[in-house]
Amino acid sequence: MPKQIKTWLTAAALSAGVLGLAACGASSDDAGDSVADTTATAPADPGDPAAQTAPPVAEPDVSDVPDVVAEVNGEEITAEEFVTLYESQYARVAQQSPTPVDQDELKLQTLDSMIGSALLVQTAEKRGISPTQDEVDASLEELAAGYGLESPEQFLELLQEQGGLTDEEARAEVETQVKVDTLIAEEATVEDPSEEDLRDLYDSLVSDQEGAAQEAEVPPFEEVRDQLADQLRGQREADAVSTLVEDLREDADIVINL
Repeated sequence: MPKQIKTWLTAAALSAGVLGLAACGASSDDAGDSVADTTATAPADPGDPAAQTAPPVAEPDVSDVPDVVAEVNGEEITAEEFVTLYESQYARVAQQSPTPVDQDELKLQTLDSMIGSALLVQTAEKRGISPTQDEVDASLEELAAGYGLESPEQFLELLQEQGGLTDEEARAEVETQVKVDTLIAEEATVEDPSEEDLRDLYDSLVSDQEGAAQEAEVPPFEEVRDQLADQLRGQREADAVSTLVEDLREDADIVINL
């Protein structure tokens, strides 16, 4: 029987942008929104119709999900694994979207991220990448801090709650993520943005903000320089990972049943 793929954390990263592995990086518009958010905004008027309670969100429909959603080089992506990630992504998108979620499209995007995750993990394991316990512990510390948690144990609990994993599976997921991070560091390296790159991005954001006639002003360049560097670096890393996954797909045996 083909092995089942246990890569919830990596797939979630590719699908939702967690850990800087999202298949699509932040656009300049996203960067502008983040920079503009550093300025104060007035609280919403409770009498404003837009501030009223939104209608309830429809439940995710997983009735059409087959027992085996896909196979990647002989490894199965099962319905259980797919539904766990899909429902998590659906909840996130539904909260952010002002319109009903296109579930067919979201299912394909979720599956695409799981296939990319599987290919990255398979490649890392073929390379014999084996992180040390110190590397895994350091990654746990970093992940916990990134989520604003006080300890690695809290992050493992989060994985168990959101991914439906046991403690042992959650720890294995983190080890797998370290393997993938190592592979990406070797195969998808990017250069840090230059000062000119950052200035160009900043000028573009200022121009967009002025053109939109928004009240919030973009803060001075020096105040947001590090933030812009992080966003531009993250976008480049995401593009590099996307290219790596596309290359791996060309030589892969993939069967999709969804």
